[in-house]
Amino acid sequence: MRTLFSKLAYTAALMLALTFTFSCSGDSGGGNSEQSNISSGTEASVESSSSKGTSKSSSSNEVQDNSSSSSLSNTDSSSSNNGNEVAGSVKKDKISGVSQKGPFVKGSTATLYELDEKLVQTGRSFKDIIADDKGSFDIKMNTELVSPYVMLEADGYYRNEVTGNVSTGTIKLYAIADIREKSNVNVNILTHLEYYRVQKLVEGGKSLKDAKKQAQKEILAVFGITGEFKDSEDMSIFGTSDGDAALLAISLLLQGNLAEGQFVERLADFRLGFRETGKWNNKEAKDDMADWASNSGNKKVDYCKYGENSCGIMPTADKCASGKLVKSCFESAELLFTKIRSNILGWNLSSSVPDFEKYVNNYLSSYYGLGTCDAKKAGEIKDGTNDKKYICKDNAWALASELEIKFGLCTKDGEINEVVTVTEEELKSVPPIIDGVIKEDSTTTITKTSITTEYFICKDKDWKKVTQYEINTWIKNGGVCPKEGEIKGIRESQTKYYICKNKSWQIATEDEITDLPYCLYEPTPKYPKNCWLMPTDDNCSGGILAQTCSNPDIEK
Repeated sequence: MRTLFSKLAYTAALMLALTFTFSCSGDSGGGNSEQSNISSGTEASVESSSSKGTSKSSSSNEVQDNSSSSSLSNTDSSSSNNGNEVAGSVKKDKISGVSQKGPFVKGSTATLYELDEKLVQTGRSFKDIIADDKGSFDIKMNTELVSPYVMLEADGYYRNEVTGNVSTGTIKLYAIADIREKSNVNVNILTHLEYYRVQKLVEGGKSLKDAKKQAQKEILAVFGITGEFKDSEDMSIFGTSDGDAALLAISLLLQGNLAEGQFVERLADFRLGFRETGKWNNKEAKDDMADWASNSGNKKVDYCKYGENSCGIMPTADKCASGKLVKSCFESAELLFTKIRSNILGWNLSSSVPDFEKYVNNYLSSYYGLGTCDAKKAGEIKDGTNDKKYICKDNAWALASELEIKFGLCTKDGEINEVVTVTEEELKSVPPIIDGVIKEDSTTTITKTSITTEYFICKDKDWKKVTQYEINTWIKNGGVCPKEGEIKGIRESQTKYYICKNKSWQIATEDEITDLPYCLYEPTPKYPKNCWLMPTDDNCSGGILAQTCSNPDIEK
C-alpha cells in the first residue's frame, strides 16, 4: 500500500513540474513584452517603455537603452526557437572586435545586447568606450548569457576612406552573431546591411546561421559579387582575403562622394526594400555608384578645380577660394583608387589594403554590361547600357572623355593631335565637319582667319591642351620633355629659352640660364647677331661653343 502511495505521489509531482515548465516556456523574454523596433524610416533609436528596457552598463555609469536595436517578435513555433536550432546558455568573459565603416574613432561606443534563443532582447547590455582610432572594442561581461546570440551596436564618428578625413556626423552600425565558437565580432557595413534581412529570414523559420549566409549572398549579388566568403563579422577592411576586399569595395561604393547625412539616408533606403525581398531597386543610387566607380562625378556633389591636374570635393581646405567651383571632375579610376589607398595607409593603422579595386571595377562592368577590361582590351571603347561611352584603360572601365573618343587612348607621352574647327558664322555656309576634316565644295571658300586649330598632347596618360610654350617647342622642334631640368633655346626674332619642369616645357628664368655657354655663328641678314646662349635649336652644330660673347643676343 505504501509503495502504491509513493508511486501516486511521484506521478503527481512529475505532472506539476511539467505544468510549471510549459508555463515558463510561454514567457517571451523575462517579462519584457514590449519589444521596441527601429523605425522603418530612420536609423535613429526609438526609446522603449519596457519594464526591463534599461540596465546599468558594466563599464559606464550611463543607463543603457536597449531599444537602439530592433528585436524579433515571437511569431510562430519555428521562429521561436530560431529555426529549430537548439541553443543553450553560454559564458563569456568578454567580446572583442573592431567597428568599421572606415574605423570608428576614439570616444565612439560599442554596446553588446543579450538576446534569448528567440533573438529577443533580455534587457541586459554591456558597453565599452572605444579608446583608439582603429575602432577596437573590448566589452567585458564575465557572466553567463542566456543564449549564444548577441546584437552589437557601434555608434560614433568614423574615418571616411574616400576623403581620408574623419566624418562630420555620427552613424550607427549593427551586427548579430552566434558567439558559441568565437569571442571576436566585428561591426561593419556588411553586418549592418545583413542585420535587418536576417531578422526577416529568421521570422520566416530559418536558423540564424542559414539566414546570415543567405543575407550575405544577397547583398554581394547587389554589387555583382559572387563566391564563398567567411562570416561578415569576421571581415575587416584591413584584412587580406577576398572577403575583406569585397567589404571595403562595398563600403566605398555606398559612400562614394556623399556627405554623411546622404550616406546614412542611402543605408536606410537600402535596408527598407532589402529586408523584405533581398533586393535593392533604387536605380538612381545604383547609377550614382556606377558613375563614381568610373569617376565621372556625382551630381549631388560639387568640386573645386585647380588648374588642369587638381580637383577636390567641396568643401576643400580653402573652400574653393583659389579654385573654380564645378559639378564634376574627370580623372582616371586609377588615380581615384590610388588616393583611397593613400588615405587608408595614411591613417597608420595598417600596412596593407585589400584588393578592393577588382570588386569596384566589377560593379561598373556588370552594372552597365561592359564585360571584362584587361591589357588585351586597352583602348577599346564600348557603349554602356546608360548610353555613355566607356574606355578600357589601366585594366578598368572609365567614362571616355571627348578627346579619348576622338584620339583613342593616350599611351605615348609627347604624342600630339590637333582639332580643326571653323567659326559659327562660317559653318552656316559650309558643309559640316566629318571626322575632324572640313568638307569643301566648289562654291565655298573658307578663309584662313576663320579656321581655329587646337593642339592636344598626351601627358601622364591623359590628353591635355597644349600650352603656348609647348607649341613653340614640342610642335616646332618635334621634341619632347623627358628630362627634368633640360633647357632648350629657339632662335627667332628674339631667342626664347625653355626648361623641362614636371613633364612640361616652361619659359626658363634668368637664374636658370645663368651658367649656360654660348654658340658663336657667322652673322647673316636674318640673324645679324652672332652669339647665342646654349642650347640653341641646332645644338650649336653650325657654330662654335664659347664661354664669352662680344655681341650677345641675350645678356647673362
